[in-house]
Amino acid sequence: MHTPLSYPIIKRRIAWLIGKWVSNMCVPADSFAIWDVLVYLLQDRGAGTDAVVRLTAAMVLRECIDASSLYLYFLYHR
Repeated sequence: MHTPLSYPIIKRRIAWLIGKWVSNMCVPADSFAIWDVLVYLLQDRGAGTDAVVRLTAAMVLRECIDASSLYLYFLYHR
């Protein structure tokens, strides 16, 4: 099956958009759906993905971890 060349671009944009949502607090950083998508993009080695998609997913995952840690810090250090 032929994979369109635009798939890596679309996947990279999905990861980037999730990062924007998390950084703007439009979606909670500890959402299971967000983590599922990012882990899938990070592990995907099939056609239609590349190292840039995995790197973008890893950077956004780090942002989610940082945002979750910051939330937990403020929650427990009142």
